[in-house]
Amino acid sequence: MKPWLKWASAFMLMAVYVACSPKQFAKDSSFNACQNSGKNCITEDGRDFFDYSETIEGGKVDVLVVSDNSASMSYEQANLANRFNGFIKSMDDQRLDYKIGVITTDISNSQAGRLVAPVITQHSGDLLQKDAAFKAAVQRPETAACEQFITSRINACRSQGRSDASCMSDSSYISGYNQTCPSGDERGIYAARLAVEQNADSFVRPEADLAVIILSDEDVRGGLYRTPSTGERFAPQRSAYALADADRAQNFVSAVNAKYPGKVLGVHTFVVYSDLNCIQQQNAQTLGVVDGSYGIEYEALRAATGGVGASICQPDYAPWLTRIFDNVKSRIVDKMLLACSAPADLTVTLTNNSDPSITWTVVGAEVRFNKKLPSGTTARVTYSCTTIW
Repeated sequence: MKPWLKWASAFMLMAVYVACSPKQFAKDSSFNACQNSGKNCITEDGRDFFDYSETIEGGKVDVLVVSDNSASMSYEQANLANRFNGFIKSMDDQRLDYKIGVITTDISNSQAGRLVAPVITQHSGDLLQKDAAFKAAVQRPETAACEQFITSRINACRSQGRSDASCMSDSSYISGYNQTCPSGDERGIYAARLAVEQNADSFVRPEADLAVIILSDEDVRGGLYRTPSTGERFAPQRSAYALADADRAQNFVSAVNAKYPGKVLGVHTFVVYSDLNCIQQQNAQTLGVVDGSYGIEYEALRAATGGVGASICQPDYAPWLTRIFDNVKSRIVDKMLLACSAPADLTVTLTNNSDPSITWTVVGAEVRFNKKLPSGTTARVTYSCTTIW
């Protein structure tokens, strides 16, 4: 056989072998949805073929903490910070795949709805390191600076025999307040909506449950959109503080469902309930010149999502954080994210699973199991999607 014929024959045999051999799931040089998925995948004849497994641990949850950073909140921020390590430990003990992020109620600047510190995950060091990171995130330096400014200026005015109202209407006080303090127009629901819808920090995962914890001693917009109740000291129904659509509890739930259909959502609150003693306690903070208000809209959001509600005046937040964790854990149903919606050739295989009652359904681009899978269960999926170049 001539040399050129040897090479041609060898090439033809190779082509036959490649055409007839089974699919080898490995990366190739193509740049498409298959190769960028991070999953075991190969592209062939205009389809992406996936075959991968996940070992189930405790479930996935994103915990978004909305911290009121206005004046008078330092004590409550510290109360939450000093008890949150038990919440983190519970998530670690249950082997949850979690993310914890902190935003503030201030939407007056370009950082509205953005995380104020790096995300805390199960991989963020030991419990002491995670605890320190959370304390640094939730205890806001701008809150402490604002309270220091207010107390210093009010005490100076009082020493001169001036009234608090006169002092706070002085142009130098107003200027100093605006330079030092975050916005006193608390808009925690609006901020949370920005965090979820824009997801600028890539915090919210499509396949994870979402738990929101709100800490505030005032209602949305300080309650100035409504008539004050007993114990509240603000002037009634100021038109400049009317609620926007993004401030409303019912619209937040709708917005989350629109962005992430079927997402499990629970909102939990530390706010002022209809408790005269608590509102009076809040009104007495920061020399009594900063008002509290009942968290009407926040409570509506908590109730709409079946979350846990606690009074911000509780001396110890630990028992309530335990209840919040139990609520979060009870909602977790394992799921796997797919590269496309409802693939017709999907197969799901479970190993290390002794529960025959476990079933699964496909919702959009997710496989959802009917209950929490035992820890250590391996779920394998195979399916194909139309290639997207």
